[in-house]
Amino acid sequence: MNRGEGKFYVIFALLLLAAVVYGVVQFGPVFQRKWKMGKEMDDGLRTAFAREGIDHVVEALIHKADVMGLPPLTADDFNCDDCEVETMSKFTLDYTETIHFPGNKDYEMPIHIEINIKIPPPPF
Repeated sequence: MNRGEGKFYVIFALLLLAAVVYGVVQFGPVFQRKWKMGKEMDDGLRTAFAREGIDHVVEALIHKADVMGLPPLTADDFNCDDCEVETMSKFTLDYTETIHFPGNKDYEMPIHIEINIKIPPPPF
């Protein structure tokens, strides 16, 4: 009888599963916040830009980033190329998320969000 020959594979599979779950727990919220911030940036350009301008959009995004738990952002973190109504525009945000690992080890993860849209005119 060959008892115990499958134990190695079971242990390996459990360790692999634990590593995947740990990675999802550590990196999942970072990517979720990135996705939410990208959606907020897109919404800001589509709704508020034509009426209130880029400065107001950026101020609102900085406030929303604070509420979402992102690192502190400033207006310098945002960049808007060709931001005019009825023009293809590129709105970007660059910041760094810190991921904490056991043993006081931190990983600095650079985040880049880029929104490319044709900014619509105001509704009225």
